[in-house]
Amino acid sequence: MYMFKYVTKRLGLMLLTFFIIFTMCFVLIKLLPIPSTILDKGRQVEGGMETTFEILKGRGWIDSYEKLDNNRWDYVPKPIFEQYGIYLKKVLLEGNFGTVLVVEEYYSMDIWETFVNKLPPTILINIYSTLIGVPIGL
Repeated sequence: MYMFKYVTKRLGLMLLTFFIIFTMCFVLIKLLPIPSTILDKGRQVEGGMETTFEILKGRGWIDSYEKLDNNRWDYVPKPIFEQYGIYLKKVLLEGNFGTVLVVEEYYSMDIWETFVNKLPPTILINIYSTLIGVPIGL
């Protein structure tokens, strides 16, 4: 009985720590302005900036946008905690981590598919480094 209580306590603390780190990363990343690479890419894709701002609006980043003079755009961002609620709902209920908007070679690709494609080489590199590093360290 004591072991079960200990294990459940440790698992609960692990989930709490994960949630705190997840929240901190989300808030710190969202405090940054929308990267200019997204806006530059919007100028190049079919549909132009309207399409890019509709994607950002659909992802819950912004409330509204408008075109100003001299081909400039303005947008009103949503509050961070409202964005966080939208993101958590999409991740937990739909399994949707979003699409890549910043890295050009993965632009408009699903984040989860990109992650899964890059996972096997990453695991292989870790196995090789462990097999080489442990005997040298000993």
